[in-house]
Amino acid sequence: MASKLLLAVVLVMLTSASIGCGDDESTDDGDATQTSGIVAEPDIDLLRTEAAEFMQAVGDGRIEESYEFIHEAMRANCSYEEWQASVFPLDEFPDTEYRVLDVIIDDNRAEVRGDYFVGDTALGFAVEPGEEDPGYWIWDDGRWWAAADDVDGCIPMEVS
Repeated sequence: MASKLLLAVVLVMLTSASIGCGDDESTDDGDATQTSGIVAEPDIDLLRTEAAEFMQAVGDGRIEESYEFIHEAMRANCSYEEWQASVFPLDEFPDTEYRVLDVIIDDNRAEVRGDYFVGDTALGFAVEPGEEDPGYWIWDDGRWWAAADDVDGCIPMEVS
């Protein structure tokens, strides 16, 4: 149980980031240009949707669906089989819903903070602002992708 909760915390951390440069102001890019259904610029609403869908898929144990959100650079260190072995659904909490709490976009890199909820009760997996976190989202090829630095396979090495 403790290892599943630790992994769930790590996966929640994947949606968060430590932005390395720029100011930490929230940005609403609701005016993003669209061409042929592809969003040309980073969009905060799209990021909120993508992050929530990714984390809900993780929590629900939809392994293949969640893996599709991972950027190719991270996939180079984390095969589908490794991802499948590292993701544990939140079976102990069958009615969970992942909610995005905060989003900060800095150019093509973003921090997303959120938590799993059962009703109105947060499960406490959210990474607090200022906590070190290897996960972040990047804007590439017209969409947001989950990514992480300093990973060994699928799990950040610094987790204890």
